[in-house]
Amino acid sequence: MNLPDIMRTFTREAGDYAAKKQSSLLKAEIQSKGGDPNNLFTNIDTENNDLAIHMFSPFVAQGGIFIGEESVKSAPTPKVTFGSGRDIIVVDPIDGTAPYIRQEASWGVICTYLKAGVPTLSIIYLPAQGKWLEITPEGTTLRIYGDAVPTLSSLPYGAGTAANMSKSIPNLRSLAEANGFTQAYAPSAAEMTVNLATGEIGLIGLPAKVGLWDIGALMQLVSLYGYSAVFEKTPRQQRVLGAGMFKPTWDLTDNLLVTSRQSHQSLYAA
Repeated sequence: MNLPDIMRTFTREAGDYAAKKQSSLLKAEIQSKGGDPNNLFTNIDTENNDLAIHMFSPFVAQGGIFIGEESVKSAPTPKVTFGSGRDIIVVDPIDGTAPYIRQEASWGVICTYLKAGVPTLSIIYLPAQGKWLEITPEGTTLRIYGDAVPTLSSLPYGAGTAANMSKSIPNLRSLAEANGFTQAYAPSAAEMTVNLATGEIGLIGLPAKVGLWDIGALMQLVSLYGYSAVFEKTPRQQRVLGAGMFKPTWDLTDNLLVTSRQSHQSLYAA
């Protein structure tokens, strides 16, 4: 099999395995593991991580890098990894743990291929629908700095704020422009910014959830809306967000938070 075929096969097998656990064994296994659903997720991630290591072994043997959910803790920093110039496979066996535990369908398996450190193909398998989404950054410029990435919750089929985000992202530029702002933020698992001077999207990962493997979500957003994406996370940005220094004022119409570089005082509640 070629690499895209391996990616499709892995995501289907991993997704079907996790779906079986969700539908028939979830409650019993959580109870048997002391009532902690994270134990179940770790177990599924570990087994599917082992499956991925086996299936992508020819890729690694040829000099590629494999990064999985359970191996990410021991991996080099994302900046080093992405800047290495090597081919990379990144997988996440369950992206959307909240809907998964609620027995909902809005979760999937992501497998992304980066050629020489540049995202080239992302395949997302949706077990509930039995189908794949295949994403390529056509017509876009994709640059990644640091390790801030979004999650599947920011995709159109995701849960929570997904519907609002998916319909609002194309309007971020016009909304901010109309109000004289230089940046617009959309609430999600990551903070999204649109730089009106360049038209670029940037995401600043929140401290509690910065997933290295969710590049597929970025590629989905970039492909859908045709922006040039720039990822950046700095210690200062993390501290500002983590300390809660900025308390947002919501635009309830579009579920967007709009902020100006020049006038934080007037746009944030005291």
